[in-house]
Amino acid sequence: MRVNDENFENCQTVFNDLWEKSKDNVISKELIAKNFNKYEILKKKQKFEKIQITQVNENFKIGSLDIQQLLDLIFNSKSDYTDLLKLAYSANKSRNQLKDKLINKGFDFELFYVPIGHPKRGSNLFHNLAYGTEYKLAGTGLREAQFKEVFEHPEFKKIISFLLPESIGLEPWNLKDDKVYFNFCNGLFDFKVPQYAITLPIRLASFFYPEYFVHIFNLNHLQKVCEKLGLQTDAKTNGQRLYAYNIFLRRKTKDVPYDNYIKSEMIYQVLYSVELYIRLNNGENYQDIKKSYNKKWIKNLIEKGKMNLENIKALESGVTIQQLTQSE
Repeated sequence: MRVNDENFENCQTVFNDLWEKSKDNVISKELIAKNFNKYEILKKKQKFEKIQITQVNENFKIGSLDIQQLLDLIFNSKSDYTDLLKLAYSANKSRNQLKDKLINKGFDFELFYVPIGHPKRGSNLFHNLAYGTEYKLAGTGLREAQFKEVFEHPEFKKIISFLLPESIGLEPWNLKDDKVYFNFCNGLFDFKVPQYAITLPIRLASFFYPEYFVHIFNLNHLQKVCEKLGLQTDAKTNGQRLYAYNIFLRRKTKDVPYDNYIKSEMIYQVLYSVELYIRLNNGENYQDIKKSYNKKWIKNLIEKGKMNLENIKALESGVTIQQLTQSE
């Protein structure tokens, strides 16, 4: 690992800790292990520095659909987000409490997962993500066994150290910096832990940094909505894709005066409004389209999509009344 302007203070801290302990001849395996963890995180922060930042461009056109008009309609809608705002407030409290415990008391597996019957069953991150406030805001679709395998894995402590470096005495991530954000996204997937594949890394990133990641944990969903909004990118790896999609969506929604919980709801509306528009223009019937989705939340978004398209008069040409009204 290089000692340069960016990581000098972090390296100096590690060195000073070892130097002070060496005066009393108390350098132990425990001390080395503690500081080796810091070294690994600092090294991981640098790992992707030489990779060129993924390019993010756009081609803002889908047939005759005025995407900007659709965005303006959805982002300026008079929808009632009171319940989401209340949940977000509760989520922020839980997040800050967990971060305070990690920073002030250190890593503890029980903060993340305990089995049924344990007295702390309802007060850990697993329960929050699977049943609590975070689940109500944005579910993952993961089963308990998947959370358990990751959260109880010996390497999970390193994942948390990477996500929250201040918990081991290092400088926090400055995700306002695009290069740092790019390194974070790439490093996020750089752990060999079973079940820690795509959904959970993104969900953990959005949990600790909700202001920097939309709450959509499927890269294919992110790709679909971004491409429908005109994204053009050379992103290939999971980290590059996560960076490209979130940077693109942050730019698209920068004028929206809501947090990413609500923005994610709006983004899904955009996705299924455009998807409905394309399928209708391909000659499909509205009711058949709606029935083709098994999940209730998607059916609801398709209904909203129909109203959105009607409100901007996007369906007046090329889509017959029969397509919209048959079987209604």
